[in-house]
Amino acid sequence: MIIVVSSDTVGEYAYSKSCGSMELPVERLRLSGTEIYQNGGVAAEHPRCSEIGVQMMEMGGNAVDAAIAGLLCVGVVNNFAAGIGGDASGAYEVIDFREAAARSAHQDMFNKNTTLATDSTLGMGVPGEIRGFATAHARHGKLPWAALFEPSIRLARKGFPRFKNKLLKSKGMRETYFHKDGRPKEVGDFIYRRNLARTLGKIAKNGPDIFYSGEIADHIISTVEDDQGGITKEDMMSYEVKIREPVVAEVAGFKIITPGAPTCGPLIIQILKVVEKLGLGSPENVTTVQKIIEAFKFAYVDRMQLGDPDFVAHMDDLVAKIISDERASEIAPRIRKCDSHGTTNLVASDKYGYGVSAVSTVNLEWGNRIMDYETGIIFNNQLDDFSIPKMNNSFGLPPSEANFIMPFKRPLSSATPVILERDGKVFMVLGGAGGSRIITAVAEMIIRVVMLGMDPDKAMDSCRLHHQLIPDVILAEHRCDSALLKKLSGIGHTIIIMGAEQTSTSVNMVLVNGAGIVPISDPRKGGLAAGY
Repeated sequence: MIIVVSSDTVGEYAYSKSCGSMELPVERLRLSGTEIYQNGGVAAEHPRCSEIGVQMMEMGGNAVDAAIAGLLCVGVVNNFAAGIGGDASGAYEVIDFREAAARSAHQDMFNKNTTLATDSTLGMGVPGEIRGFATAHARHGKLPWAALFEPSIRLARKGFPRFKNKLLKSKGMRETYFHKDGRPKEVGDFIYRRNLARTLGKIAKNGPDIFYSGEIADHIISTVEDDQGGITKEDMMSYEVKIREPVVAEVAGFKIITPGAPTCGPLIIQILKVVEKLGLGSPENVTTVQKIIEAFKFAYVDRMQLGDPDFVAHMDDLVAKIISDERASEIAPRIRKCDSHGTTNLVASDKYGYGVSAVSTVNLEWGNRIMDYETGIIFNNQLDDFSIPKMNNSFGLPPSEANFIMPFKRPLSSATPVILERDGKVFMVLGGAGGSRIITAVAEMIIRVVMLGMDPDKAMDSCRLHHQLIPDVILAEHRCDSALLKKLSGIGHTIIIMGAEQTSTSVNMVLVNGAGIVPISDPRKGGLAAGY
């Protein structure tokens, strides 16, 4: 999913191929919140991908070009989180290229064996990313299509250090991530994805049709059929990108712009409106934290009603109610006081006024852990994001009838790309990754920076708390203050503290102020931002 905000006055762009070097000048990468750039900034989950995005701007491109090139890079080096076998959600405009269920899909298909939703190609949705990138590029891009692919093609061909460990299952995965003697490659060992480099080269040369109706589609379908999956060539050929209107609301003097259903963007607006009505104290105050947590819980009540607007009647009316002042006024008095008992994100902004927040994912880490041997594409398992009757999903969320599987339907996503404007200009662009915890992490960042006035770097490094109503527990990072957690426990909360090795969520952000552009990548996934 990509959400794009563009200014009315966009400058001239000149393409200079000489700027397209793949070398990574470390001095350009930001290491703290003090770095301010005048021309553009990109915050991604991998330093190379932030840098590639900035290179696109230096070559004369805009933030849309930077976002596409950066996400292609993430699909090469951080392929446990994103890739062209997945999706993403980009005047205000939302470009929805969420995966869609196959024609053969139905709501009871995983009732007898729920692991098929996560561990087989039966749980794979028709991938939308390449068609989505092409749509965004055609509507907003400035650089040649092929130029956006060149850095990632070189990276896949020449190799890169392994970034993360995970068990893998298919032949393509084994040959990429294991040594010839059968030993798994360790973090730091070089990974070569030459088959993916060839695939990206073909898409760069021939455009998206080769992916959806040409030889790449044939290879994908062959692997899917071998695994007894449900996607057909006809499903690939019929995939369509949706151009949707974003949801827009005023909160705390800012204009909040975010996608509507089938994302959870409307819940961000509701949380912010409820918190604004309640009023907040200091960031460390237990009363402040309690108000935020309770606002989270009410948002997850309304999440149960969200689904694909092309399949669920009156979804626009429901979203309008969720983000309304009236709904916030209903919730605020019901917030329990302290004396009671009881899913790859990239953001970019440029000097021309473009702000882009893009989310790409293969759902769970490494998707279904199946790689097509010929193309190097890792398949998603996005059908797990649908609700299975009488079953919680992989993130512990209960089933919702609005999100049951239907042919061609798009599953509800916790993705919440958000853009904030102040006085008609982009002020903040952000989004997150981490499944159902994305909603609360993104909301926390906005609350801390905009409503509590925290320094952006301090807000990024602060402890994150998550509550999704069911299960009725607070999930807390290990860095959280023990005294605060004890107070929350004392007012009736059950708290689970994550281990130091566990990553809760990753939030990337770009701030734009009078001094310039400040990109900030979340250190939780090893990210570094870049600018120029």
